[in-house]
Amino acid sequence: MIKDICVNKKIKKIHFECHWIHKDEVKEFKKEFMDLGVEPVIRLGLETFDYDFRENYLVKGIDEKNPKIIAEYFDEINLLQGIEGQTAESMIWDIEMGLKHFKRVYVNIMTENKMPIKPDKMVIEQFRTKVYPRFKDNDKVDILLENTDFGVGENKC
Repeated sequence: MIKDICVNKKIKKIHFECHWIHKDEVKEFKKEFMDLGVEPVIRLGLETFDYDFRENYLVKGIDEKNPKIIAEYFDEINLLQGIEGQTAESMIWDIEMGLKHFKRVYVNIMTENKMPIKPDKMVIEQFRTKVYPRFKDNDKVDILLENTDFGVGENKC
C-alpha cells in the first residue's frame, strides 16, 4: 500500500525506520522502492555507538560494534541522549561518529516513559549547554529537545 501511495502521489523520497534484526532485508526493500522511482531512506534507532552501554544498559539487540558496517545497511541513525551514564563528551562523540558514517543524525533527548530507563536532568543540562550549541546549526543533525518537536505525537502545551 505504501508503494502504491508513493506512485499515485508522485512521492520521490520516503523515510523508514527499521530495527537491526531486519538489516539483511534492507537492500531488497530499497531496491523495490528504487524500481518505482522512489528513494527510500532507512534509519536505525542505534541510540549510541557505545556498544557496552547500548547492549548492556539499553538492551537494543544490535550485535555489531563497527559503525562502518552498520552504515552499510542504514542511511541515517537515531541517537538517544540525556540518560544517566552519559557525559557531554560521550554525547559529542556519538554525534561526531554519526556524522562520519551516516547521511543524517537525529538526536532525541530522553523523555519520561514507561520503560525503566529514565531521563537524567543533569545530563540533559550538559546536553543543552555543551552539546546543543555545537550541533544546532549543522544541516545534517536534527535535534529533538522534546519528542514532539517534529509535530508528531501529543503536544503538552
